[in-house]
Amino acid sequence: MLSPEHLHHLMKLAHLKIPEHEAPIYVNSLNKLIDILAMLEKVELNNKELSLSVEKLTHLRDDNPILPSEQSLCEQCAPQTISHFYIVPKVIEEE
Repeated sequence: MLSPEHLHHLMKLAHLKIPEHEAPIYVNSLNKLIDILAMLEKVELNNKELSLSVEKLTHLRDDNPILPSEQSLCEQCAPQTISHFYIVPKVIEEE
């Protein structure tokens, strides 16, 4: 079971702020989710034949690889590259 202390720890890790009066609501909701996941873990699937969604037709575009000569076109749109690598900003702050 998730305790209020666990929730506060998760909030700190995720950099979330939840009003103190709403904390019990989140604890309750997360505990219900954990219970559902525990029930799903008990489902026996070893002897069941599963249909794969890969077999179904998709309305998405074809996944065609880009030739190396076309990579330069992609790099022209990127804000910054070094030796064919895309430079992305740091998104995780260190404490």
